[in-house]
Amino acid sequence: MNHLPASPSHWDHIKAILQLPFIIALVLPLLISFFTQDLTPIHLLPRWFSVIIGLGFLLPGLIFFIKTVQLFDKIGKGTLAPWNPTRQLIIAGPYRYVRNPMIIGVVLILLAQVFLLQSGNILLFTGVFVLFKTLYFIFDEEPTMRKRYGEEYLAYSRYVRRWIPRRKAWNPAKAKSHHRPTYIHSITHLN
Repeated sequence: MNHLPASPSHWDHIKAILQLPFIIALVLPLLISFFTQDLTPIHLLPRWFSVIIGLGFLLPGLIFFIKTVQLFDKIGKGTLAPWNPTRQLIIAGPYRYVRNPMIIGVVLILLAQVFLLQSGNILLFTGVFVLFKTLYFIFDEEPTMRKRYGEEYLAYSRYVRRWIPRRKAWNPAKAKSHHRPTYIHSITHLN
């Protein structure tokens, strides 16, 4: 019996985006920027320099975010929301390099706002957000993924890191033929 909801509509995707990343990546940073006194000297950077750096973070952040949302729909057959999860593990596009490219996209968008709005408080918020997401991944999302996708996710998480991208795209077919030994397995072969 399938406990997952029906395939999401375009409206389901829009609602998920508006309820989660839109609030984190746009609403909260704007509120922080406009309604708090900045605690850092980032506003001392020349405005033109801040704009260039901000745009340098914004473009890749938007690309990562848009590409991953498309993959959630096309391959995963779900949304980015935990109440309408993917039905298939996504190991395509940026997911072949890093396990959380969508959140990396959100972090890049937040960093863009740090510079575009010259707000060190948004930088502090970004740090808290990354810490919270890391704990969420470790204690909630990753155990759920292991239950939902089993060995497929275990193999994926062994080879693709949570935050730091691989240099080369991971290929699941090659990984099956080239078993990477664990640390303990390696030690036993040294004795």
